[in-house]
Amino acid sequence: MDDAKDVCFKRYLLLESVWKLQQWLGFGPEKKLSKAEEVLDQVIGKYISMKRDELINATKSEEDEEGYDLLTSYMVNDAETKTGLKFDDKFLRDTILNFMFAGHDTVASGLTWFIWLVVTHPEIEKKIREDLRQSSCWEKAKNGGFLRRMKLYPPVPIQHKTPLEPDILPSGHHVHLNMRVMIPLYAMGRMEHIWGYDASEFKPQRWISDRGTVKHEPSYKFFSFNAGQRTCLGKEVAFTQMKIVASTIIHNYQIEMVKGHTVCPNISVMLYMKHGFKDSIKRRIGATALVKGPCFANMDILGTVDPKNVHYIMSANFQNFQKGPEFKKIFDVLGDGIFNADFDLWKNQRKIAKTLITHHTFHNFLVKNSCDMVKNGLVPVLEFMAKEGIVFDLQDVFQRFTFDATCILVTGFDPGSLSVDLNNIAFMKAMNDAGEVMVIRNLLPQCVWKLQKWLGIGPEKKLRDAREVIDQVIASYIANNDGEIKTGLMFDDKFLRDTILNFMIAGRDTTSSGLTWFIWLVVTHPEIEKKIREELKAIISLGEEGEKQRLFKRGELKNAIYLHAALCESLRLYPPVPFQLKTPQEPDVLPSGRRVHPKMRVMVILYAMGRMESVWGKDALEFKPERWISERGTVKHEPSYKFFSFNAGPRICLGKEVAFTQMKAVAAAIIHN
Repeated sequence: MDDAKDVCFKRYLLLESVWKLQQWLGFGPEKKLSKAEEVLDQVIGKYISMKRDELINATKSEEDEEGYDLLTSYMVNDAETKTGLKFDDKFLRDTILNFMFAGHDTVASGLTWFIWLVVTHPEIEKKIREDLRQSSCWEKAKNGGFLRRMKLYPPVPIQHKTPLEPDILPSGHHVHLNMRVMIPLYAMGRMEHIWGYDASEFKPQRWISDRGTVKHEPSYKFFSFNAGQRTCLGKEVAFTQMKIVASTIIHNYQIEMVKGHTVCPNISVMLYMKHGFKDSIKRRIGATALVKGPCFANMDILGTVDPKNVHYIMSANFQNFQKGPEFKKIFDVLGDGIFNADFDLWKNQRKIAKTLITHHTFHNFLVKNSCDMVKNGLVPVLEFMAKEGIVFDLQDVFQRFTFDATCILVTGFDPGSLSVDLNNIAFMKAMNDAGEVMVIRNLLPQCVWKLQKWLGIGPEKKLRDAREVIDQVIASYIANNDGEIKTGLMFDDKFLRDTILNFMIAGRDTTSSGLTWFIWLVVTHPEIEKKIREELKAIISLGEEGEKQRLFKRGELKNAIYLHAALCESLRLYPPVPFQLKTPQEPDVLPSGRRVHPKMRVMVILYAMGRMESVWGKDALEFKPERWISERGTVKHEPSYKFFSFNAGPRICLGKEVAFTQMKAVAAAIIHN
């Protein structure tokens, strides 16, 4: 079809005697047309034959239910009798080919130019997207007027007519039998005396009336669908197809032109782009969306990655967005610890925790413990694995490292999970099991997991067994470490149990996850690994360069800017806690315009937020530590509601420095050695 159309256009440009000679001799463009006709005749002949067989075997009810295509309509319903035309195979062949030409190229050309115009006019794209959000795409396909923009780029750019008798046009021009009259639609759509001084502008508003309806323009002015008795019969077919396609693309995808690509018209039988339309396409992702849960379970969740919403939820209107009673039920194993607490209970918990974590005695203990754990716990295991050439799971090693390190920081006792034997530790397994079941609870209606808990079956049985082990081990730690804080407050065993468990969960899994993803990213980006190693080498004095093994102190790593930047970048792409849940206490409206109420939960999706181009730029998916380094060579600060890996607002993570101290010590030791 493309070849046939191409040759037909060339005939327009040649003398009839020239192209007829080519046709008779069978060379040049006419040879191409001859071959194209053979293919067209074969394919269309096959369609006609298949349709006859289909109609013979089909029942009347099947036909009525499914509707008719045009070929079927010509072959049934006594169409031949009513029109007096003979519908032989030649007639059907010619009809099919004419309809194919009419529908294929015109709609494709119209869509191509329309999408290009929309992409190059973002303010219009925005209005169309807002228009589509108001109702379904199908309703817009039936009623919308946003696509009537074919004035500037009519799919058929010229029309030819031949006078049958000498005549005089209204303009006073004489026409006769030996001439053709050309109507150049492309130029007509740009004439200021027809469309106004802004005729060359892409301005959809010119098609909307004062009442907000689509404005009618006479067909002899808006000539894209022909005029008079030959007005296009397929006008509504074309609009239906174009509206559905355009609304689907604009609503769901973001299209960007390839840089340096030139767009210009190629005037032929159809108005195509001379060099095509080179573009890249991305799935459009909304910043906020509602997921409806079962109507009986109050499981509606509003997911958001909009920094304005995050700031509002976590800081500006913090009091209205709490963990909520449902959260506490799901994570009941944590008791009344800081993660489960809300309101005054949370304030008291945080005040105490902040006092202890920021105290210089804990700080000194943290630095010593981190260095000792790397030197006496992690390095011996890695040395053994390297010496023996063993393939091992680094994530498991990191989990053991952070489990032991956190347990020592919180309780003063070393459970000894990190050793060359990698033995199973009941306490660590119990914490893993408890975490797994709490995730499952989030995915089930409350009535389901509560029934399992009451019956003592399934995941709830695993949680019950894990809880027994956790309570026993923590009780033994408390019994061996008589603790009465100098504040004068007496902390009972339940308070200490809940506090220990909450701190264990806060410090263990988050740091091990952060380290695992960080090392993987560094290993898969050797150019970044090289930069970190060069930075670490610069820290070492000349006299130490020959040392077989080198571990780094916290003070030395303060100058490791690129290492810190790489850790931040890893946490952006792979946040240890991939989402956060909050429950509105009162009905509210988020900055994005979304309404929330107490029977729904709001989920901040950190994993997606770290990948949003609208938040981090076009290179959001790249592992690029440089984005964290300022022009002065210092670590760049990003607002917590944008870089949300350590939470934001009043609940911002108290253990942020603890995490960075541990991760830097481990990362430096591994990458350097």
